[in-house]
Amino acid sequence: MTEQKKYAMQQDDNLCASEPFVKYDVSGNLEEMTKSIPLPVLQSWYDKAMEDYKAGRCITLSQLDDMVKSRMGWK
Repeated sequence: MTEQKKYAMQQDDNLCASEPFVKYDVSGNLEEMTKSIPLPVLQSWYDKAMEDYKAGRCITLSQLDDMVKSRMGWK
């Protein structure tokens, strides 16, 4: 294949992320993905979930299902 020619005003830019980001890969398995999450992050998620549960800010799956159906007009 022939080398592509650049337009006169086109320049190569060195692009880089200014913030951390996660690479999403759908080809890996769930166990590998789970092991890649740092333990402090998992602990903070658990702590927040328990805090919300104890404060009564949780709903059941059936309540969530009914809410989605209602908002989508399926009920």
